[in-house]
Amino acid sequence: MLTCREASKGISMSMDRKLPVHHRIGLLLHLAICKYCRRFRKQLHIIRDLFAGREDLYLQAVPAEGLSRDAADRIKNRLKAYVE
Repeated sequence: MLTCREASKGISMSMDRKLPVHHRIGLLLHLAICKYCRRFRKQLHIIRDLFAGREDLYLQAVPAEGLSRDAADRIKNRLKAYVE
């Protein structure tokens, strides 16, 4: 079983290239039981989408509870400043 450190490295590498089968299987098994690594993978995908010009997707990552619309707009504007 992979550790979270190994899984996070595998998640990062998988965004740039296809992992060997045994690494993918190990990563999938780890992701099936580790909510923190699933969250990390989701965050990396969001960051990649932001830098690919898909900043509208950031709203899907912002938790609906506990965050005002004004706060969400401020976050969006800050993120846009980094992308542009």
